[in-house]
Amino acid sequence: MLLMQNWAHSSWAQTIFPNTNHPTSLLAHVQYNAYDAVSIRIELLNNGVVVDTGYWSISDSTNNDWTEITIPISQTTSDVTETRILIKGGGVPGPADETSALAVDQLSLGYTLVSVHDELTQKEWSVYPNPTSGEINIQSNSPNLKLHSAALYNLDGQKILESAQSILDIKSLDIPQGVYYLRITTNKGNLTRKVVVEIP
Repeated sequence: MLLMQNWAHSSWAQTIFPNTNHPTSLLAHVQYNAYDAVSIRIELLNNGVVVDTGYWSISDSTNNDWTEITIPISQTTSDVTETRILIKGGGVPGPADETSALAVDQLSLGYTLVSVHDELTQKEWSVYPNPTSGEINIQSNSPNLKLHSAALYNLDGQKILESAQSILDIKSLDIPQGVYYLRITTNKGNLTRKVVVEIP
C-alpha cells in the first residue's frame, strides 16, 4: 500500500475485522518520505467501543529502505471483538513539489501470552511517577506477581531501554519529551502502559 497526499487532503486507509484475541503488538514494514506526519494507528474494540490502542508516527524524515517497526498495544482489558487499523499519508507538499508519502507492507499482529490474569495485573502493578522526568518505578502490589523485564518504546516502535530492574533511569537517555510505551513482562503475563516523559 502506498499513500500520497493529493494536494488537498491527507490520504488514509482503514480496515476493520472481527478478532476476539487480544494482540500485544502490530508489526509492519514501512518506507516514508514525510514532510508532515504520517502514521499508523491500531485500535482494539469491544462492541464498537475502543478499549486498547497502539500508535506510530514520523514526520520531517525520509527512509527509502524497508524498515520493520513494532507498535506496542496497550493491555487494559482482555475483552475485544474487533480490530481496526488506520493508516494516514502526508498532507503537505515538500521541496521541488514532492509530496509526503508512506508505504506500508507485511502488516501482522503479534501475540504473547495474554490470559485472564492480565486484566488483574493492570490493577496490581503501579507505574510512577507518570508523567516523569527522571525515573520510572514499577511496583507489584501483590506478592504473587514478579517482574521479569520492562522495555521502553517510542512511538516509532523502537526499543529505547530494556531492564530486569524495577527502576528505570531515563535521565541519561537524552530522549525527547513525549509519550512512550512501557512493556512489562511478568510471571502472570504482559501489560503495556503509556508513560509521559517531561523535560525538566
